[in-house]
Amino acid sequence: MANKPEWLPLQFPAGEERRRVREEVADLFKTKPRDEWLRLAEVHDICLSSVHEMEDLEKDPQLRAREMIIETEHEAGVKLKGVGIPIKFSESRPDPPAPAPAVGRILSKS
Repeated sequence: MANKPEWLPLQFPAGEERRRVREEVADLFKTKPRDEWLRLAEVHDICLSSVHEMEDLEKDPQLRAREMIIETEHEAGVKLKGVGIPIKFSESRPDPPAPAPAVGRILSKS
C-alpha cells in the first residue's frame, strides 16, 4: 500500500531516525485524502482509523444513534459539547452530566 519496503526494519526507530521516519510517514499521508486512505486500509485489512474533529463526530450515524455527543450549558450561559456515557441500558437513562464549575467556585457537598 505504501510501497516503502525500506520502512520494514524501522518499526521501532529511535532518536533522529524516529523523527525522520515520522516525517516521512506524515508526508505520505498528505498524498491522498483521508477517505482514500481509509478505503485502502479496509481493502488491505490494515488497522487504521482517522482522527475526527467534533463536527465529524456529530454527523456520525452510530454516535448519533447512541447519543454519544451531549450538550451541557455552563453557568455563564455557554453551551459545551462533550462525550456521552458509553454504557447504555434499554430501560434506563443516566442523568445528564452537570457542567464543570466556574473557576474558583466551591461546590457544596450534598
